[in-house]
Parts: sequence; structure tokens; C-alpha cells
Amino acid sequence: LEGRDDAELAQQLVAECLAERPQLAGLYSLGAGNRGLIRALKSATPPGPCVIAHELNDNTAAALRQGVLDAVLNQDAGHEVRSAIRVLKARADGLAVIEAQERIRIDIFLRDNLP
Repeated sequence: LEGRDDAELAQQLVAECLAERPQLAGLYSLGAGNRGLIRALKSATPPGPCVIAHELNDNTAAALRQGVLDAVLNQDAGHEVRSAIRVLKARADGLAVIEAQERIRIDIFLRDNLP
């Protein structure tokens, strides 16, 4: 489903999907429509599918605590930006990129290991 990072559209699409496919085993959300995804899941008749989303923030952390989401994959956005700048600068200066420094860690958060 393509929610175009629009929470309202994501809510509508997910609600329709859940209604049409009650045996759905899982959902994986890549985008910024998590607020809509969470609203649709809260409105659905339980039990819902296993749900994995991206980006730990107040909304996704609360949904994890409530059992609406099962896992959240998170990358440090600041590290991503700093890495991109370092790589571009190294390339522009004709220098080597330090690969180990630019490896972006992925954190997996469950209800049990929320900060």
C-alpha cells in the first residue's frame, strides 16, 4: 500500500486492508504515516496482525507500550545526516571514506527494551 507519508491516507488504506483481509499476518510500515497506521490499528477488531514500523518517536513508543505495534526499527537520523556530509566532503576533497565511521546502526525496539 502506498500511503505517500500522509497519515490520513495511511489510516484509510490500513483500515480498508484490515477489513478486507482479516487473516493478515503482518504489516511493515516504512514511511511517515505511522500516526495513521496506529489510529487504524487501534480502531480494528483485535487480534490484529504483527506490526513493524520505523522511527522511534513519542507516537511509536506509546504504540509499542500499548501493544499496538510489535517492533520499531530506528536509525539515528543525526548520524545519517552527519555521515552523508562527511562522505560528500571526502569525495569532494578526493579523500578516502572511513567505512566503519559511516556504518549506520539500526536499533530494534520492542516493548521490553524501550528507553
